[in-house]
Amino acid sequence: ALGVLSLLFMIPLMIFVFFVLFSIWALAQRVIVVRNASIGDAIEEGWVLVKKNFGKTLVIFLIYIAFAIGFGIAALILWGIIGVPIAAMGLMSSMDPLELIFMGILVGLPVSLVVGGILGVFFSSYYTLFYFELVEPTQATGLQAQPMAPPIE
Repeated sequence: ALGVLSLLFMIPLMIFVFFVLFSIWALAQRVIVVRNASIGDAIEEGWVLVKKNFGKTLVIFLIYIAFAIGFGIAALILWGIIGVPIAAMGLMSSMDPLELIFMGILVGLPVSLVVGGILGVFFSSYYTLFYFELVEPTQATGLQAQPMAPPIE
């Protein structure tokens, strides 16, 4: 009974720790590039941003997870579309399994590189826009507000 209770406590705690560390590092990467800050200063600013904007950061993280799940399912479907014909060819012919693997790599690798690149740009832009929204919020009219000073205390 104690093991089940500790497991029920540890899983949400591990998810929370992952959320906090992931969010701090995602924002710190933007600080390093945009402000040319050191790694320590960037992590400190990331921590301050997460702490001051916890609710917004949690919502962005949950949307990020939803996108990741959705794109993962789409990638599985795409791989199925590529893999099923190759597997069918292998079952209907006397091809060596090594030849089938090579054929799958030959067809699937370019597709994976393109899709991976597009997703990488999407997720990087997603957190970059969020970072700029935190440090330089715009007014309701869409006009640029005065830039805020970095939120380091």
